[in-house]
This record gives sequence, C-alpha cells and structure tokens, in this order.
Amino acid sequence: MRPAWEGRLVSRVLAEIARRQYPQVLDLGPLCGASVTQLARLGARVHVEPFEPPPPTPPRRPRQPPPPLVPLRIARLDASFDLVLAGEWLDFVPPDRWDDFGTELARVVRGGGWVVLFSRMGRSTMMDRPAAFRVEADGRLVRQAARGARRPRWSPTTREIERVLGAFVVEQIHLYRDQLREVVARRRHAEAEGNAP
Repeated sequence: MRPAWEGRLVSRVLAEIARRQYPQVLDLGPLCGASVTQLARLGARVHVEPFEPPPPTPPRRPRQPPPPLVPLRIARLDASFDLVLAGEWLDFVPPDRWDDFGTELARVVRGGGWVVLFSRMGRSTMMDRPAAFRVEADGRLVRQAARGARRPRWSPTTREIERVLGAFVVEQIHLYRDQLREVVARRRHAEAEGNAP
C-alpha cells in the first residue's frame, strides 16, 4: 500500500539532474540512508546540512536598540548545488527572516539548478515538528513522521513563497489533500537575473 502522501514533482527534477555530470545535491535536514542510495544511483553526490531555523525575533521595546539577529546561513559555498531539498524548513523560519532564507537558497544553488520545498496551507501559527523526506526508487519523495521538539510553524501564502524564491522561477506547485504544497523552482541564470522584471 502506498503512503497517504507522496511527492511527485521531484521525480522530474531528479531525472533532469541525473543527466548532469556528477550532480551535487544538498538536503537540509536529516536524510535517510535509503535516500542517499537512490540519489547515488543517479550519480549524485549528496551533502546533508543540519539546518536549524533562527528563533522568532523578540519584540522590540520602546527606545531599545533592535536585538541582534541570529545569522541564517547555509554553511556551503556559493553556487555549489544542482538541487537543494529544502523540506518544510520555510514554514519554521520566522516570517521576518523568510527573505534571508530565500537569499541563502539562491546563493548555494547554481544557475539552472533546482529547489524543492514543501509548505502547509493556512494562516495560523502553530506548534509542530518538521518532517523528514525519503527519496524512493521511483523518484517520489515520501514524507516521514516528524521527531524532536515542537517549534513554531508559520504558513506562508503561495504569493509569499514566490516572493521568497525571487531568484528562482517557480515552475510547479502541487497541493495535496492534507494541505501540503510541493513547490519546484528553478534558479535563474545570472545573466537572466539582470533582465528579470
């Protein structure tokens, strides 16, 4: 029996990066051993970054300087990946830091490379756990039960996701019955960015 949720759009992306010579894949968060095996069969070199979203910004008191921000940085070199599997991390980054997250994704993805991320529909803030994703042999992503401590989760609108991914062209968004969106975006080439509206 197939799981209730399964990412389908990523299979097209995986097929494309498999045509590249030694594609570099970055997974933000825990990656199952089975996923490494499947991606390695495509010829990919897989890197795992244990991403930790910044805490919510504390409220500013009158006449007080703004509190220092915790840096939001993916500890990888510029333009070093053909694909970043960003999981559900955007939902766990505070809204005032979404642009920082988008900037970091744009920084580490090569021109023509891809980002695949997931986000819940809805507007309320809630406490939740970020799920892990496993790459299957047929190229699907399977969402796995979340572990660890609960943390605040926000739900950006589709328009907000597109804004955060401004250096990318959002090619497809698939909405599943459980209100999870699968977003596939391709990085613009540097020369095209100067011509973007």
